[in-house]
Amino acid sequence: MRHAGRGDLVLGALAPDLARDTSLTGRAQALAATFERAGVPCVVSAAIEADLWCKLTINCVYNAISAVGDADYGRILAHGATCALVPSIVAECVAVARADGVALDEAALLQAALAVGTAMATQISSTAQDIRRGRRTEIDALNGYVAERGAALGVPALFHTGQTGIGAGMPGGRGLRLKHSDPMLLDDVAADFPDLTIVMAHPSFPWQEEALAVATHKANVFIDLSGWSPKYFPPQLVQYANTLLRDRILFGSDFPLITPDRWLKDFAEAGFKPEVQPGILKGNAMRLLGLPGAVTADEPAPHERD
Repeated sequence: MRHAGRGDLVLGALAPDLARDTSLTGRAQALAATFERAGVPCVVSAAIEADLWCKLTINCVYNAISAVGDADYGRILAHGATCALVPSIVAECVAVARADGVALDEAALLQAALAVGTAMATQISSTAQDIRRGRRTEIDALNGYVAERGAALGVPALFHTGQTGIGAGMPGGRGLRLKHSDPMLLDDVAADFPDLTIVMAHPSFPWQEEALAVATHKANVFIDLSGWSPKYFPPQLVQYANTLLRDRILFGSDFPLITPDRWLKDFAEAGFKPEVQPGILKGNAMRLLGLPGAVTADEPAPHERD
């Protein structure tokens, strides 16, 4: 048996259980002492929910990427494209955890995740090992759990779609493969998690029609307009924003590369109907985020009412 790394065994009572039975802490301490006498490092945590989310986040950072790329942790961190995913994965997990009532230090958790990859550079995730052996993976209990909790708690999931400026014009595009940003890949996600609000970021060149097809078919899918000046939007995107998707198109400028002032100027001249502009610029996002004062898709905004 080869060990690439180790961590402490952590015991603790969940807050609701501890509230009902305060003796759980003492029982955990007695069990931890038994492990210690056997030479197994063990600690008792007063915040086990946070510990569980930290462990889950680090697994979400490495397991899926290691499996898809058949890569060890060192290779993940050495590759610009995959290393760039680490802060995003941590941020997404932290957002869901906070919505679940568990406060996490995002900066500290990111550093902990990077430290794990550095210390265990030759480690291949258990998920990757399962794929190699043709076994079912635990991904539904990792990234899938985050998606399920995000759906239950109303936390939207943002996905990059279409072309990217990262690596553009460089040899091999820095290793980025554009096929992974095809919005049709999100059709499965939207179907598997119907209560999860999905935002497809950017006009999805060269797959704009695919993005429109997914959004019109799946009511839990939105499209944001960031990353492009509106003067370059495909005509079919403007057409759908004026009609079938008027309630699920969202403003986004991609500041500082595109300033809001420039974006708004081009937006006013891009052919969007005056009656849909307030929703795109504000109302649709308010409704998506559940902010006070938001109106339903079929309800007129206050300034449109008699």
